[in-house]
Amino acid sequence: MIPNRFTWRYSATPSLKALSHGKSLIRLRRRLILLLLGAFTLALLLLFAFLPTKDDGSLERIRSSGLLRVGVDASFPPFAWLDVNGIPTGYEIELAEHVAAHMGVRAQIINLAFDGLYAALQAGRVDMIVSGLTYDERRTREVIYSEPYFDAGQLLIASLKAQDNMLATDDINRLLGGRRVAVEWGSMGDMKARQLQGDVAQYSILTYPSAQEALVALASGEADVAIVDAVSAYQFMTAHPNKMRIVGPLTHEPYVIATSARSPRLATAINTALETLRRTGILDHLRERWLTTPTTLP
Repeated sequence: MIPNRFTWRYSATPSLKALSHGKSLIRLRRRLILLLLGAFTLALLLLFAFLPTKDDGSLERIRSSGLLRVGVDASFPPFAWLDVNGIPTGYEIELAEHVAAHMGVRAQIINLAFDGLYAALQAGRVDMIVSGLTYDERRTREVIYSEPYFDAGQLLIASLKAQDNMLATDDINRLLGGRRVAVEWGSMGDMKARQLQGDVAQYSILTYPSAQEALVALASGEADVAIVDAVSAYQFMTAHPNKMRIVGPLTHEPYVIATSARSPRLATAINTALETLRRTGILDHLRERWLTTPTTLP
């Protein structure tokens, strides 16, 4: 019997379908391996992310030395500036002194340019920063931010002559609709006014070179309401009492204290101090003392 060579060759050679199936299995295995490696890597990252950060002992060193080194930019009145004798003064200077006193130590104020504050913190030249900082998510790997001590957001201000029924509402259309809104040109208040104008209410926007001039327009009756930052509002209302009132906040811009991410115990101590200052009314006192009193500069 003559062997059927064609049959033998066909039987001995894998079919295209079989080859394709084999390659599919190989690809599937590779994908599974890659998925497992990815899941393992993610698990490791999550594990390290939630592991307790090793503390660098800053709090103990501060208590031992009796000094809390505080980085500030003393060119930001009424929060921090230099008096006629070149001594740092202001809201944040006094706040830092209260925080230090709560820890049983003294605040050593270190005046730095604003753009060098974070570098000084990372280099260990200061223990904390108090300088009109706002929360910056990009820096949360390097620093720990405290609870807020002040909100510098935009406020809606109305004249005392405004009708109570206009103000007794949360409806922005009723608050702003058809009114003349004074803002500082190019400010956050200006941007907020334009956003609301496009989103929910129709009104006219009057722009001025400064927040103070926007508030003057409100006080004189040139505008019906104003949108300005909290600092400008508090200072103007102190200098011109019984002319206007705060309707409510439109934005929030909380000021916070920054410490190194290597110092979680110090960060906890700062938050504890701030909570005590808030509960005992000292934060309110600081706001009234520094933001409702005209600032005298050298």
